[in-house]
Amino acid sequence: MNKAGWILLQLALLACLLGWAVIAPAGQDLVSIEGPSGVQVGRLVTVEDRAAAGPTFLLVHGSWAHFEMELITYLQDLLKAAGFDSLAINLHLGVDDRRGALSCDAPVTARFDAAPKEIESWVRWLSERTQRIVLFGHSRGGLQVASLAPDTLRALGVEAVVMAAPMMVPWDARRAHYQRAFGEPLAAVLARADAAGDGFLRAGLVNCAAAEVRGTSFQSYYGAGVSLDVLDYLAALPKPGLIVYGSEDPGFARFIEIQDPLQTLQHIDLQTLEGADHFFRDLYADDLVERVLQWLP
Repeated sequence: MNKAGWILLQLALLACLLGWAVIAPAGQDLVSIEGPSGVQVGRLVTVEDRAAAGPTFLLVHGSWAHFEMELITYLQDLLKAAGFDSLAINLHLGVDDRRGALSCDAPVTARFDAAPKEIESWVRWLSERTQRIVLFGHSRGGLQVASLAPDTLRALGVEAVVMAAPMMVPWDARRAHYQRAFGEPLAAVLARADAAGDGFLRAGLVNCAAAEVRGTSFQSYYGAGVSLDVLDYLAALPKPGLIVYGSEDPGFARFIEIQDPLQTLQHIDLQTLEGADHFFRDLYADDLVERVLQWLP
């Protein structure tokens, strides 16, 4: 082997030995835990060469998304630039070590009510590394961070809860939305789900026009006993809460409706981002982070 070949071989071996350190952006680490539903993965982004400016943010995506979606990635970049560490997690959704969005082609076994315990597991993991935590959820994730047990929020160093465009769908609106989105009465599908039990039925749900879904899973997302309205959790929230909605979000009309009822909750702050859509595109994420950091208790 000539000298150039030997050098290339040494470089290749060095890359193999260093592994993740070679390819990972500085200040980013993939982490995983054995959660209540199985193996879950997250991305920890930390500030380098200086102490963090404040609490660590724990970010929860919406619906069946993931931490590599554009909004979550950009939020972590913005927080790091502002001097804040962050952990973005993927909910399990019935898939160990899940990466990317949940596929509509695979049988759905995820349960909506599994999320609070999964988030709690990540809060416990993070609380072993920092004494200050801010929960930050987007869309359905905003509803889910608000739904954590109050005792858990008190015990684990959570300082505040931020809900960006959180889900706020009351029961009547849920039925109407389902009929409009999937062309079948929700009551009829719930009856089929009840009959299926732990078996499967084909139905529309969440982001899927039609999917094979376990009956009990469908009920956990759409049953009458399931709250899809963040308002149901705000009064019991033991920490300061911030709700931010964009004026171009399809859910903005509902956000306006709840302004008066929430005036009595002194620990909840409501803010509007004029021009922002549901995903805070076109640099509205910058404005969102600025609002959050200005608001922090």
